[in-house]
Amino acid sequence: MANATGQPLARTNVHLQTRNNESPAGQISVLTGSGGEFSFDGLSAGIYFLRAVRKGYETFRHGQTEPDGPGTPIVLGAGSHFAVNARLRRLGVVTGAVLDENQVGIEGVSVHAYRMVKAWKAVASARTDDRGVYRLSGLKPGRYLIRSAAAQLSEDLALLPTYFGQAVSVREARGVEVRLDQEVERADITPGPGRLGRLSGRLTGASASEVQLLTEVGPRRAPVRPGGVFDFGQLEPGTYTVLVDREAAGGNLAALEPVLMGESDVRVGVEMKLAPRLRINCEAAAAGRINRRGVSVFLRRKDSQDGATRVKCGMDSPWNPGDWEVGVATPPGHFAAAILGASPSESAYELQLLPGSEQELSILLSDRPGRISGVVRVDGDAAVGAPVYLNAYDRELRSRAGGVRSTRTDGNGIYRFAGLPPGGYEVISSYQIRDAEGEGWPQGAGASVRVEEGEEVERHLRLTSFR
Repeated sequence: MANATGQPLARTNVHLQTRNNESPAGQISVLTGSGGEFSFDGLSAGIYFLRAVRKGYETFRHGQTEPDGPGTPIVLGAGSHFAVNARLRRLGVVTGAVLDENQVGIEGVSVHAYRMVKAWKAVASARTDDRGVYRLSGLKPGRYLIRSAAAQLSEDLALLPTYFGQAVSVREARGVEVRLDQEVERADITPGPGRLGRLSGRLTGASASEVQLLTEVGPRRAPVRPGGVFDFGQLEPGTYTVLVDREAAGGNLAALEPVLMGESDVRVGVEMKLAPRLRINCEAAAAGRINRRGVSVFLRRKDSQDGATRVKCGMDSPWNPGDWEVGVATPPGHFAAAILGASPSESAYELQLLPGSEQELSILLSDRPGRISGVVRVDGDAAVGAPVYLNAYDRELRSRAGGVRSTRTDGNGIYRFAGLPPGGYEVISSYQIRDAEGEGWPQGAGASVRVEEGEEVERHLRLTSFR
């Protein structure tokens, strides 16, 4: 049912899982009836996790204590019965109006909501209606910046992008705090006047089907006309990047060109070059046997919201230009001892690929990983199905370990983390951690553990509450 109104929520997906993750394996699902009712019959004794999913609502997990937090397990004995009252909370909403100098609403202006995820990223967009009113929905709890996009009102008048709080820069913008089951109202914006520019250009050396323009709010695309000509209109002053990827160029050519826009139109010549070539080598860090076939390398563009591309060791291929994040998944019994050719960031490695260049990424593997295990207890008893998180103290180590790791305890309250690079970690068990990869990590609240290469460390934990 809806948490705020108590109304039944028909046709809601309810999932029951018998494993400690949210993969399809070990999961059965049903749809709620017209009265919001659901049931799972004929279950065997065991440990289960229940969640309910509906568009426009925060995912409900049985027993969760924080929005978007982990749920608690349901332990069923033979022939037992368990009742759940699933109350779903509607995702947050921000509404307001885009107004002119006379406080009259302006129709057709795009408005974007930004959230801090490593960097400010647009997560929702809307256009103002005939009253100048916009509505940004489906927002998770947290702090957002609201920004109107550029708009050309007449031949001589344009509106510059403006943040709520009448600011033109992120540093001066006024944040909006979004909560579940609530609607933030009157987040009005009165954009300042200015001039919008036009970026036109010509591809040289070869042509392509389309050109991308990387902007603060995501990529824009334009077709390439005969003669290699392209253009983008209604651009506010700022820094942009012209991108032509291999697919658009029909093979092994690409282009990447930064452009600084002021209040005047800009013309650029963009030279097509050979696409950057990326080689990925996997080698043993020391004497020992390694399983190269079991290593997966994940590449994701930093300026894109698309998922990562999975490649294998030994790849030697043209690649698209730009800034990329690199992650490595190793088979059991291995860890990444070093990643050469890329720089560590908070939770991944990063590398820049430029047209005409060749880049080699070397992954050194060891077959002597560390392991951390133990028992989680609450009030002296084993905590079954409790979430456990592991975070490296050092940024470079965190990148090689794959960021913050998480698992759940088994039926005896035992947790295990395997395949660890040697170094210092903090491990904690709690149902109250949100956004463990970001500001939600409770620094200093967990147990400090140091593991050496090939060593297994036992560290028992208590289920932690921050209240």
